[in-house]
Amino acid sequence: MKRERAERSTIGRAIQKTILVAALAMAWTGLVAGAGQADVGATGPRVVAYYQARARNTYPCTQVDYSQMTHLAHSFVWPTKEGALDMSSDFVYPELVQAAHAHGVKIIVSVGGGSKSGNFAAMANDTAARTRFVRQLTSFCLSNHYDGADIDWETPTNATQSADFTLLVHELRAAFNAADPPLTTLSAAVPKSPKRAKWLDIDAIKNDLDWLGVMGYAWHGPWSKHAGHNAPLYGSTEDPDGPSYCTDASIQYYLSRQVPKEKLLFGIPLYARQFNATNLYASSTGGDWIPYAKVQQDLSSGWIRIWDNTAKVPYLMNPKHTEFVTYDDPQSIQDKCEYVAHHSLGGVILWSLGQDLYQGKTPLLDVVGSNLLGRTNVVKKLTNAATDGDKTGYVYRAYRHLNDNAVAAQTREEWVR
Repeated sequence: MKRERAERSTIGRAIQKTILVAALAMAWTGLVAGAGQADVGATGPRVVAYYQARARNTYPCTQVDYSQMTHLAHSFVWPTKEGALDMSSDFVYPELVQAAHAHGVKIIVSVGGGSKSGNFAAMANDTAARTRFVRQLTSFCLSNHYDGADIDWETPTNATQSADFTLLVHELRAAFNAADPPLTTLSAAVPKSPKRAKWLDIDAIKNDLDWLGVMGYAWHGPWSKHAGHNAPLYGSTEDPDGPSYCTDASIQYYLSRQVPKEKLLFGIPLYARQFNATNLYASSTGGDWIPYAKVQQDLSSGWIRIWDNTAKVPYLMNPKHTEFVTYDDPQSIQDKCEYVAHHSLGGVILWSLGQDLYQGKTPLLDVVGSNLLGRTNVVKKLTNAATDGDKTGYVYRAYRHLNDNAVAAQTREEWVR
């Protein structure tokens, strides 16, 4: 009898714990939804973080916080005109692939990029070369244990290239599906400008792609005649380039072309740019890339931070008003994550890992992860804690936190991490 009561008690506690975990997960969903977090599809939003091959020496795979992403895009390899797959001598990085998979993160190889897209047009227009490229890329992914590929052709510029891009995407999807094992992911980085994006046959490619990542950065740079924001969320009539010069306009453009919102990813930079200019939108020279660490150094050296409430991004001016820095910070990235949630987008792409490294931490990456993946991470922790009998007391502490209605959003985010 005592044994039967003990068994019933054990079963009862297990049932109660299961109910508690479910309730906590639902409660957490409500809390983070109220905090502006996205709820896109059954698996949640994607956070696709690009990792440049050259970063392995300054930001090795052992430093990456994989909990803040769902996908890692290893960049870049590129095509030759004849359809061969080319890459730098140090590109292959098996430790990176292994580390991503060990943390439950999909890793894809990114093809092309701003400086390595020159051969796409010739390759894609030649049936034999295109077939060779599809075969070599598929083989490379399988041999090196990638989950798929991201195509970054910057960018088709006419009707012929548009049709060839469509063929390339379709043939890659067919080859990936037929691979053994199948390659599950095929995506594309797409231009922010409607003038360039008009050459994408959205209706023909959207079913073959898992997502389209809108490169919502580099709006202003060394090519600009005036200082401007690198990644404005919203446009301004004061910008000489016009009020549509912003990522919101890009997102709305792609939505108007019937890209499924869950397949549309918002591009966020983790770097900054510095101009020689007297103010925002003033005539300038420069516009060079700088890391986020330089922004922090400038702030500690007397530079003035100014918040542009129209564009929803900050900028810096030096005390002499001769230098201008455009960048993203935790506040602007929070706004962008809330934008993703509000429009039910599929997530974000980040360019690129390690560029926000400051004093051993990655503050911008952390903001993205805590906003878009916080709920997913905490439910995993709750489930694991319940499975092992709550030896760490995690479920109990979660219950106490969630019952404290006065808990601050910052505390919730620290708890998630």
